[in-house]
Amino acid sequence: NIVIFGGSGVGKSSLTNMLAGSGQVPSKTRWPASLFVSNRRRIIINGKLFDVWETAGLDEGTHGGASAEVVEKRLAKLLRELDGANGVHLLVYCICGASVRKALERNYTIFYSAICRKKVPIVAVVTGLENELPSMEDWWIKGEMDLAKYKMRFDDHACVTTVCKGSLVPHLKSGENSPRKRSVG
Repeated sequence: NIVIFGGSGVGKSSLTNMLAGSGQVPSKTRWPASLFVSNRRRIIINGKLFDVWETAGLDEGTHGGASAEVVEKRLAKLLRELDGANGVHLLVYCICGASVRKALERNYTIFYSAICRKKVPIVAVVTGLENELPSMEDWWIKGEMDLAKYKMRFDDHACVTTVCKGSLVPHLKSGENSPRKRSVG
């Protein structure tokens, strides 16, 4: 079980779609917007089947869904249930590169420290880096220090864009703007 979490609009769905590629198996779980907690997708990566749980945005209540408190309680319940079943094998914290702020620490603490008790590997996937020059990976040099200020540490990271070919990002070279995957961990 892989759990992807983060704020609303940071690219969790785009990341999940990028990972799914042609190996996507349709989801069995869909929630109405007011109750949306998580969406399970079965995804084949490098020949292995994974259950990828994309969670509701942690600030979902500000966008017309359930309140943030309700979403957090439901997500905590999901993680406990997954831990009691097959376990949570990886936490993926999806962060928008343009906005490292203290609120990220709160969500990190809730999921990684409090619920998973630092027993599950956690990686950061930094999104929205299509304008990072000369390379998206350059964001991590300063960004890692900014995250460390808020006591957030990760087992690994990926700096990505999920912008697809034909986008209006002129500085991306041919082949550079297609979604790509790399091993994390």
